[in-house]
Amino acid sequence: MALGILEPRAKKVPGTANVLDEEWKRDPTLKRDKTGNIILVPQPSEDPNDPLNWPLWQRDLILLLLCVVAAIATTASPLVAANSVVLAVVFKVKFQDAALLTAYHLCGVGVASWLFVPLARVWGKRHVFLFGALLMVASSAWGGSTADNLNYRSLTWARIVQGVALAPFESLVNDVVGDLYFVHERGFCVAFTNVCLFGAAFLTPVCGIYTELVTRLLIVRNGGQYEPEFRIALVIPTLVFSAIGLYGFGIASANVEKYGWVVIEVFLACVTISMVMGATASAQYLLDAHRDIAIETFTCLIIFKNLFSFVLAYYAYTWVLDRGFEKMFIIFGSIEIGICALSIPMYVFGKRNREFFYRHDILKLTRLR
Repeated sequence: MALGILEPRAKKVPGTANVLDEEWKRDPTLKRDKTGNIILVPQPSEDPNDPLNWPLWQRDLILLLLCVVAAIATTASPLVAANSVVLAVVFKVKFQDAALLTAYHLCGVGVASWLFVPLARVWGKRHVFLFGALLMVASSAWGGSTADNLNYRSLTWARIVQGVALAPFESLVNDVVGDLYFVHERGFCVAFTNVCLFGAAFLTPVCGIYTELVTRLLIVRNGGQYEPEFRIALVIPTLVFSAIGLYGFGIASANVEKYGWVVIEVFLACVTISMVMGATASAQYLLDAHRDIAIETFTCLIIFKNLFSFVLAYYAYTWVLDRGFEKMFIIFGSIEIGICALSIPMYVFGKRNREFFYRHDILKLTRLR
């Protein structure tokens, strides 16, 4: 039982790796980083086309360019959502109909993710990213042209197509980190990709440094053996910021005259910070724990997130009017605390869970591999 993680019966468990083990250090066949202290996981092949053999600057540049495109693509969601009132006035529709422009957009992301994952496995990620970028440009031009004739129906379809264009970036960008980087390099990179997807750019160095420091500390305490469950430690600050942000935002929003808009914005910042930290924690864990099916796991996350957001956006406006900000966000905060608390059994039983899915390969059971 390593640091509270229950051991399975099987000796080989995907994700577990000896990074600083002394016995492994004496093996001359293992490849290490430039310092010679860290064993490279996974071990790169001899193929010069293997991304793990490319210079670090080249890998960083590839990720940076991809993240810039992803950041531009993801702005399509909040830009329209923030202008729902303006769109309702300009297009002469109800506020709820204007808000549904964001809901349908998220629905397009969730549904299209089912399509792009198998296409990425067949054609490769490059073609899918190029298609998504071109489709985003075309759909954005389409949406902008609706301002001439104020056609709400046409704008709705443009938003749906924008969601389809965004799908490959939301579902595949995090998996690219696993293709380009070793385990000990992924912390900051995953944090950076999630910041580009979800915002809060100022949090990138803090989130990445915290994750790497905690992970390395746990590796040392565990005798040099790395467990993906160490990434779950990032859920602790996620819980703190989300509870403070959601509870505080609900209470302050219900009493604007008393607290003012500055206090509300501070609590909203806490919610954003928790969102990035939570996304980073889950992405890092899935990338290291289930590398072979990382694309599928990310896709399931994206589909659930966007379809849930679609349903929520469909009914949230009415819910706010009926229950009020304070009660609604207190409920959200309580649900968030409950979800974060589930990380405790996940940390304890995570290794057994990995071993179970290794023995029962989902892709083989569904004849996809």
